[in-house]
Amino acid sequence: MIAFVTGPLVQKGPDWVIVKVAGFGIRLYVPTSTVDRIGAPGDVVYLQSHLSVKENDLSLYGFDTKEALSLFMSLIGVAGIGPRLALSILSALAPEVAAEAILSGNANTLLRVPGVGKKMADRITLELRGKLDMEWGQMAIAQDNRDSPVVAALLNLGYSSDEARKALASLDNKWDLSTEEQLRAVLQFLGKSI
Repeated sequence: MIAFVTGPLVQKGPDWVIVKVAGFGIRLYVPTSTVDRIGAPGDVVYLQSHLSVKENDLSLYGFDTKEALSLFMSLIGVAGIGPRLALSILSALAPEVAAEAILSGNANTLLRVPGVGKKMADRITLELRGKLDMEWGQMAIAQDNRDSPVVAALLNLGYSSDEARKALASLDNKWDLSTEEQLRAVLQFLGKSI
């Protein structure tokens, strides 16, 4: 119904922004990462949006990327996930991290989100795995084929993709090691950095 909102940013809160549109102040609920990136009051912003219509509530949700909006729409299609919980997931995890976790079946990553328990995390990965695969394509877990088994192993162990990439950077010139040796070295690095 309302595909996007653009105009000067008037005010922002922990999970919302107010944008001036044609003399009206429109409140949009946004992921916390969007609040951080969106700019200062007075800056012109562009947010793709979704209008949630409930019996006693009209709420507008805004996203600064089409990927975030796409993942939000997929999440609210899962039984038991409303717009607020979907927004909470996108506040706790970047869309790429959440999609990567769902595509790899790594429900443990989703457990970091307040309000998402084991059953809900399993339901999300089960219901969205095929759908996200079609929408996002085969998301590359690693940029380089030589490190993908190590990254995949770390993701399956519950590490974030950022943690996995930092750990891989610690390998330096150890690419001649076997996958098991690389994984052992990376896990030792992660153990020291905790």
